[in-house]
Amino acid sequence: MPGTYVVQDRNAGHGRAGLALPFPPTAGPLVIREKNDLRYLQMSQPWCGDVADEAYAGCFTEGISDCSVVAVMEWEPQRNGWGRCYFEHLAGAAITSHSMQLASHVLRSVRGPRFAVVAQYYGGIAFSEADSLFDELRVPPQNRSYYQSGRRGMNFGLRFFGGYFGEHLPGNQ
Repeated sequence: MPGTYVVQDRNAGHGRAGLALPFPPTAGPLVIREKNDLRYLQMSQPWCGDVADEAYAGCFTEGISDCSVVAVMEWEPQRNGWGRCYFEHLAGAAITSHSMQLASHVLRSVRGPRFAVVAQYYGGIAFSEADSLFDELRVPPQNRSYYQSGRRGMNFGLRFFGGYFGEHLPGNQ
């Protein structure tokens, strides 16, 4: 279902994407509509835990240029909703041993299907680096999304309820 999405035209119509949904038929950026209820995370400040215990509706970060964002969420059938999550704005594209250990700790036992996204402005090594994390966390290839924005300094977020992800564009409240 998920795969690779490359923004073809930054001025084209916007689309909406979710971890467990196919990409929309648009050439423009994939967006989230607002960020006010999302937890702001700076680079190298990961968030991980159970989304049911989180006061915010998701995670958000800014200024992604030569860095990247990775997120993994687990669908819990018995709860009929998203469960545990790992989200990090990485300094660069490399998955550090600390990031690997933290994500592996919070997602150590499988409770349900896992879905993931990695976002970067130009693609490149971030996608293969993220694959090493996704392999470690047992995210099947068909549940991995790769997002290439084509814009330095992009802002990116993930909503826990619905599993929606995308850029937050200025004026897009």
